[in-house]
Amino acid sequence: MRKIIMFFLTIFFMVLGGVVQATRTAHGSERDDNRVLLVYDSQNTVEQGEKKIDTLQRMLAGMGLKVKTVKESEYQKGELNHSYQGVITMINWKQAPLDNPTFVKDRNQYDGVKLHIGEGLDRTEQKQLQVKLKTIYQQQFILSDDSSTEMLPFVERMDVLTGVSKQAQSYGMLKTQNNEGQSYKYGVINQKQGYLPFFNNKGLGLITASKMIAILFNRQEETKPLLTITDVSPYSNLKLLDQLSVFWEKHGIPLAISTSTVAKNTEMHAYKRFTMYLRRLEDRGGVIFLQAPVIGGATADNAGELSELFDNYLLNLAQNQVYPVGISAQGFWNQDRVLRNSALKKANYQMLLPNKKVVYLDQDNQGGTNSRSYLALPASSFNKIKHQADVRFAMPTALTFKMPEG
Repeated sequence: MRKIIMFFLTIFFMVLGGVVQATRTAHGSERDDNRVLLVYDSQNTVEQGEKKIDTLQRMLAGMGLKVKTVKESEYQKGELNHSYQGVITMINWKQAPLDNPTFVKDRNQYDGVKLHIGEGLDRTEQKQLQVKLKTIYQQQFILSDDSSTEMLPFVERMDVLTGVSKQAQSYGMLKTQNNEGQSYKYGVINQKQGYLPFFNNKGLGLITASKMIAILFNRQEETKPLLTITDVSPYSNLKLLDQLSVFWEKHGIPLAISTSTVAKNTEMHAYKRFTMYLRRLEDRGGVIFLQAPVIGGATADNAGELSELFDNYLLNLAQNQVYPVGISAQGFWNQDRVLRNSALKKANYQMLLPNKKVVYLDQDNQGGTNSRSYLALPASSFNKIKHQADVRFAMPTALTFKMPEG
């Protein structure tokens, strides 16, 4: 128990504020529904590019933005129109430049918010950003944002910006590790145009990118993350969970958990004991997210069964005086019509976890939003940041740990 407590204390600075009821700043827009079109070149699974797409989708949902995701080769003329607040071009594969002239033409004529992530910033985009492009080879960078820093992995090549307009806003600095120690701006915004040379799904790069993207889309919100233990179940070490909730209550920090449950045998002693410990956690100021079950071998025809299953989950918990504040699920649930409508929309709050095993019922790539959506990230993904006390998150974020075994 002592080792577990000491482990949690390493991220104590991040959660001093517990659950923050922050107010999002969303400036008015003539465009409908604050929708965003995300166009990517390739999932590039060899370099885990699909995980970056997943993280970006969940991040945008946390900002309250509805995201439609389209592969660049499948883009159709006219898809990018004034029903979107903005468009994001995401380059995942350096060796495969955009080859859909229809998308490039529509993007060049589009007058909403534009963000380019990765290589391939063309001349029109450079002109709109009022920048010049420089390619750096064989380098390792240190990324800094305010007083926080992190050493980045070695890169073969990277496109950075030079000649940035004085009117532009910049977020983070990249400094080379060679003798010259040259510095380049990481994120840049010039009016409604934005650029990021890369997108990481962890660390300071993710934090800085999220801040820049939030400002670009007028979604500024500063919150402290919610400490969340995932993979809790009726079969977990519930006494240990109880001890952890006591510890965090003494420090004035609400503990959140993401827990699965059962729909049958709820009259048995084991279920009654499970819900007793959940009530104790809630009584200490903790909050509960109902964790979605694993999907396997199901089809779109199972929508009614899935909806009924969640209704039974929630009803059985309520009958035992346990009241989850929301539903937690892997990100792909928000990209699936059936999973989104039959499960996620049953709660005002949602927590979107990283994808592990993706099983769609009716994939539509039309990410929805809830009253509040938490971007769930493993707490360990921020271990390499120096001066972590100055880190601020730009959207509702959950720092997650798996339920300890003992």
